[in-house]
Amino acid sequence: MSELIAKILYQLNILIEASTRVDEQSYRITIEGNSLDTDLIQVIKNIIQLSIELELERPNVIIDEDSVNFQEEDDESLFLDQPWRLILAKTSIAKQLKARENESTFLFISLNGFQKWLKSIDPFVKNSNFDPDFSVPVTFRVQGLKISFGGPMLWVLPIGAESPKIIESSLPESSDVRGLIHINTDRTVNIYPNGFALTWGNVDAPEAKHLRYLSAMVLSVCLSQELKHIGGDLKITLKGAKRIVLPLTDSTEIPSSTFLESLVEAVRWVYAEKPETRLKLLMDRLSIDIQTDQTFLKGMECFLNDAIHQAKDSYDFVILDRKDAYYKELREVMKDMKSQADLFASKIRDLVASLTRDILGVMFAVGFAFFGKFDPSKLQELLTSTHLALFLKVLSGYLVLSFTLQLSIHWADAKLSESESKKWLSVLRNYTTKADNDDYFVRPIEKRKWSLRIGLVVAGIIYFLSAFIVWNLQCIVHALLP
Repeated sequence: MSELIAKILYQLNILIEASTRVDEQSYRITIEGNSLDTDLIQVIKNIIQLSIELELERPNVIIDEDSVNFQEEDDESLFLDQPWRLILAKTSIAKQLKARENESTFLFISLNGFQKWLKSIDPFVKNSNFDPDFSVPVTFRVQGLKISFGGPMLWVLPIGAESPKIIESSLPESSDVRGLIHINTDRTVNIYPNGFALTWGNVDAPEAKHLRYLSAMVLSVCLSQELKHIGGDLKITLKGAKRIVLPLTDSTEIPSSTFLESLVEAVRWVYAEKPETRLKLLMDRLSIDIQTDQTFLKGMECFLNDAIHQAKDSYDFVILDRKDAYYKELREVMKDMKSQADLFASKIRDLVASLTRDILGVMFAVGFAFFGKFDPSKLQELLTSTHLALFLKVLSGYLVLSFTLQLSIHWADAKLSESESKKWLSVLRNYTTKADNDDYFVRPIEKRKWSLRIGLVVAGIIYFLSAFIVWNLQCIVHALLP
């Protein structure tokens, strides 16, 4: 912290002590008094001069409802005993107090102003562009604060405190929470467990009580099934063994740091694996224990530890039962997928067998008809025989017809098998990852399909070439003879 910043903060503190009303927001502070004296005029002039030296936005000074710049020619005696107000934008000062890169830094000149501001904010709704965005790292620098505390993204530090060493959080992202719970609202609601969790420092200190309250609100919503946020009214719905609707909290509840730790651990456990199952197990117990005249936060403080313990025990049994069902169903699915793969292989074998049978049959028929009564003296007569020509054309037509029928049957059967395999693949996606699905099922079956397609093309070429040769056999033999 620079010397000039320390000086302007000191002057502002003098002004606050002499004021009758202070309204401090995240981006500005308004200090008011009923009677101005020469000492206060000098303090205000010092603040204006320091703002100029720090290249800050000039404070707005209003005396008796008139804006005053305190020029040298002003008669300061005219301002004495008049009501006054100073409005100072704090954003530029806060930027010079950053603890981290890429953070939003907010300065509070008084601890009391910080506490009053915390009471006014809604952790789920951003009311203006001047409010902190808790989806990114946020640091509050508070003058008068003696301790440091915070969480993975939210830091609360004294003005000159060093940056703490923080371990990365394993809390869920906002998108994970919104994907699990149903939100019914008339405004844009944001849930940032990382942005409000308090996991380090003296969280149990009185200075942290309002942030503990906000943190508990956000973390407890992460462990609900439905949030209703209408007109600022917050309701939680539990759908466990019983369905109950509860108010989230009331303003008198200040959770302890121990309860906050339990909330953090519960949120981590629920969202670590199969969050739908884990949350359902937790809600089953809480919906029985929490009374309808309690708030959700109070009920959680009373029963969360027992409920999370039972949910963890139940989860092991649920997963074991599901694993047995999973492996049984997976074996059945894999058998069906294997039969689909074998079907493509059997079609190729059938195609080769049919091709071999037809070629041998044609060769036998041609040999019997053409050479069975072979007489060299009558060879020329055979080559010009119309009866032999008709017989050869019939054999050629048989080859074409045989291939056409096989192509139609195999193609139709392959399309049907492909449709069935897609159905089984859709079932299989419930049991395997997409990568395993592709590696062990999709690609091997696709290779089988391509083998069948290539086999049909090769068989078609051989069939039509054989048909062409048989059709023109007389001409071919005549051309080959000397």
